[in-house]
Amino acid sequence: MVFGLADLALFTYPLLTSQVWPAMVLIALAGFPAAASMAGLTTFAQTVAGADRAGMVFGLIVTAQAGTSLIGTSLAGVLGGRMGIIPTLCLHAGGLMLAGLLVVAGSRRGQDGAPRVRP
Repeated sequence: MVFGLADLALFTYPLLTSQVWPAMVLIALAGFPAAASMAGLTTFAQTVAGADRAGMVFGLIVTAQAGTSLIGTSLAGVLGGRMGIIPTLCLHAGGLMLAGLLVVAGSRRGQDGAPRVRP
């Protein structure tokens, strides 16, 4: 959700000012949650997948990332031409925030406060 908010600020700040320094700050702010989410995904995959299935799990993750990148690039080309680039980027940021909300809403915690993981 933080990544989506930082992206939204990055995409819309030029409506308020033409200075460049806010872009550098916002890119750095967006980079931290992006890196943390990838580190979290990798750690989760290594924790849940057994040694005999780690290659399969990482192959699935990379394939999913490539597929969603292809879909996103295609949608951006179509929507950017119809809606404009700023609204398309704002839609992207909204998708990131929605994904974060879905993760929060879908997480179930045990009595000790730890997430429940089914191997």
